[in-house]
Amino acid sequence: MVYIESGSDGPGQAQEFHYSHFEQRAHQVAHALQASGINKGDVILLMSCRAPDWYEMLCGCMLAGVVVCPCSAALMPAEVSQRAQMTNASAIVASSGRITEDVLAWADAPSQPSRSRRIIQLGNGDVVFPHPKVMTYSRLLTSVHAGAAPNLPTTVATDPCLLYFTSGTTGEPKMVRHTHLSYPYAHIRTGKDWLDLCPGKLLFNTSDQGWAKALWAFFGAWGQGAALFLDGDEGPFEPERAIDLLHHFPITTFCTAPAVYRLMVRGELAQKFVDQPPRALEHCTSAGENLEAQVILKWAENTDGIVIRDGFGQTETSILCGNSPAITPKLGSMGKPLPGVPLAILNANRRLAHPFEEGDIAVRVFSTSAPIHQQACRPQTSFLGLFDGYIQSDGSTRRPLVTDDEGTSWYVTGDRAYHDDEGYLWYVGRGDDVINSAGHRIGPVEVEVVLKSHPGVLEAVVVGTVDPTRGGTCMKAFVVLRDAHPIPTTTTHSRLTQELREHCLQRKAAHCCPQLFEFVSAESLPRTISGKVMRKRLRESGETSI
Repeated sequence: MVYIESGSDGPGQAQEFHYSHFEQRAHQVAHALQASGINKGDVILLMSCRAPDWYEMLCGCMLAGVVVCPCSAALMPAEVSQRAQMTNASAIVASSGRITEDVLAWADAPSQPSRSRRIIQLGNGDVVFPHPKVMTYSRLLTSVHAGAAPNLPTTVATDPCLLYFTSGTTGEPKMVRHTHLSYPYAHIRTGKDWLDLCPGKLLFNTSDQGWAKALWAFFGAWGQGAALFLDGDEGPFEPERAIDLLHHFPITTFCTAPAVYRLMVRGELAQKFVDQPPRALEHCTSAGENLEAQVILKWAENTDGIVIRDGFGQTETSILCGNSPAITPKLGSMGKPLPGVPLAILNANRRLAHPFEEGDIAVRVFSTSAPIHQQACRPQTSFLGLFDGYIQSDGSTRRPLVTDDEGTSWYVTGDRAYHDDEGYLWYVGRGDDVINSAGHRIGPVEVEVVLKSHPGVLEAVVVGTVDPTRGGTCMKAFVVLRDAHPIPTTTTHSRLTQELREHCLQRKAAHCCPQLFEFVSAESLPRTISGKVMRKRLRESGETSI
């Protein structure tokens, strides 16, 4: 691992961490957690900027059988405490800037079943909280010796390893559970077949630590013996800084969101990129939403022919398909299923779709009684990168599957596409109206609930639409005001839009706040016979914001 510390003036000095460091630190963390009463099967929330101690904690938890729930630094304090409640977490592990009054209140509140809640503070400890439930990371480590005698529980491939929250259309985000097999092991394929990593390569991935993509990168690099490049800057991501880092350090592989690539091929940033060319760049990838061909072409022009290779997967899966180095990319396509991934397009009759027939992207689920270690050795008959299930209110897990006429089980991703006569996949959109914007998956219902909590809003419908300024997808809200608030005129539209944005920002992360607003009457919203708003009609209407 190569780490650039937060707050560095310019690109900064690199610190190197070897695999042996993480092996030693993982044992130290695992024993320390166990000594503090955090045991196998317990859940911790992990939340900080990109830093080595984040990964030390992750590795230690995996060794101890503790389940990790990565959280985005963009979450509002109330959202963090809500997730801690929903997961019945034993601890929140966070940098000092993320330890808020809400987090401290969570630690003090009684829990069910009754047990002590802890807060572990990552970082250098410049700010130490005078609170009995807060322990610094350095203090945790000094509570045991690095060479402590092994007395850790045995973990197996099917044990829970990770929890992620992913947006849905029916309300609150769903909890996705992964095992030690379905993410750490399955992402060996991600590193090899998509990221094209091997020993000596250096991967720079820009995603938030709370996103699943952060662990796609870590496990992908780890599985191939490659190194991960970490930018510890705690501020908002800046493409200008990324250009500086690519220029000064021997980064061979770059992975970022489509929105970042769009910015980096335009205007002053494009010129800066040409003036400060990457030092060692060989391979570029992108995921999160579809990347248009013109951006890929412009990037190739500015990098002496490097093609951005799109990849597709979900929080619920490892990499499924992409324009891998093994194929000739078709610009704008999703590429092809990666080796060993039983991916298909299913039509409305749950049969394999014909070329150019739109359908659901689905993954075949094999039923086998073979031991799990034997399944891992036979990737052609078992796909390993599929989540354990959504956690239900009673603690059980449910993995939604459909069965075709031949009795084959499929996991339907909720995304729709078609394939051409050469087997390349072409993305159509979300089947369940979840919005993919700048790498974020955003459930419209959770945003609509916030908008409707404003006293002047009667109804709100949120859809994805084309970003008029940067391309790609952004979020648009169709808002019906209450009788006391007439549809605004041109002069009052800006004020009301700003008021709703601020209302949203006080309750949700910035990426969950609509960029565009249109004020409409209730009668103008297209509805089904049962009264449900037809989101697809709104997306297709092409109406322009006032």
